[in-house]
Amino acid sequence: MIRRFRSLDDPKISSDTPGKWYHDQIFDRPNFGDNEERISTGMILFIWGAYIECASLCVNSLALSYMYGLQDKIDGILKEYFTRQATGIPTSDPKFWDEMPYTNGICRETLRITPPGAGVPRFAYEDFELAGYRIPGEYPVMLDPRIGNMDPTLYTEPNSFEPLRWVPSTNGASDSSCPFQGTALNLGSGSWFPGGFGAHQCPGLPLAELVGRMFLTKMALKFDTWSFNGDGLTKDGEIDYVKIPVRIPPNEFGMLFTVRDQ
Repeated sequence: MIRRFRSLDDPKISSDTPGKWYHDQIFDRPNFGDNEERISTGMILFIWGAYIECASLCVNSLALSYMYGLQDKIDGILKEYFTRQATGIPTSDPKFWDEMPYTNGICRETLRITPPGAGVPRFAYEDFELAGYRIPGEYPVMLDPRIGNMDPTLYTEPNSFEPLRWVPSTNGASDSSCPFQGTALNLGSGSWFPGGFGAHQCPGLPLAELVGRMFLTKMALKFDTWSFNGDGLTKDGEIDYVKIPVRIPPNEFGMLFTVRDQ
């Protein structure tokens, strides 16, 4: 991917070549467009990023909830929902969806175990030193969330899907005696960056988490259970993810839902 990107360095390459316009923006080349074009592109990328992150988050949260003890996840979601209902705040008010740490924990565990992407390379114009390492100018550095997300020094039992990592230990959302409840909340800055980090982090992530909380709650209210229907899986029964440009289940992936008795 990096070789393909750097092959666009030649200024004689037409701006119509796929990726060339974006390449020239990155390196601040002249004659690549006016401010309106930049703003329009930024908005398109924001909307696209939020949309694709929401789509990935919603379907993956359903899949992982099913794979790691569905009934417990549904019970936790509904408990939070009815607790929020008792506050009298209408569901049409975004504040209703703010205090739902367990449901948000499902979203965050989903993003931790199945992050939608591996990050994008960053470049410095000059050499610089970081933690004792010299990084040459124009050398690509990738901030990959998948490495930290599965680091056992950061996340106890990293292969376990456990929303309680993200629930304060004093919160009454769950009666579980999970030994590492709330531990993800105590990690330092930079240990959790599903949408990038710093000035370049994805602005659509909070929107994706909000949509994820609403989506999971609506699904738990509507359906008793859900499961895979067998399509879009590998021979081992795992989701056969499409991984380019983002990690998302294939179009043929299917699920079966049982409607809750009214």
